[in-house]
Amino acid sequence: MDVQTLDNITIWADDDFLVTVEDEPHTDGAFHEYALRSRAEPLRVIGRLKLQKGGAKDVGLNGWRHGAMLGILQHRYDHYVAKFDDATNAVTRGFIAAALASDDTRNRLRRAAGTKGYEGK
Repeated sequence: MDVQTLDNITIWADDDFLVTVEDEPHTDGAFHEYALRSRAEPLRVIGRLKLQKGGAKDVGLNGWRHGAMLGILQHRYDHYVAKFDDATNAVTRGFIAAALASDDTRNRLRRAAGTKGYEGK
């Protein structure tokens, strides 16, 4: 559940970090800017993530796409977390691979239908 933190909405948290939404929702209802904040005093931004806002055909490329973020997670799990080989990591790696395959299928179907990059389609 979302909780208010300062003027931002916290969407994920653990003992060390918060991830907050940094913008208002776009006309399509999606948020596009996020910050990773350290819980150490004072609360500070460690990094920011800006996602694609609007259709690429309409506004050009202006932010990260889901597949790029999933690709980073896959690389991280394949090259670092895999050192700690256990059943939980293997399950997570499988879910990341499935999410990447699903995102690729979605993009191919949208391109084939001529809707890739168009909002609301």
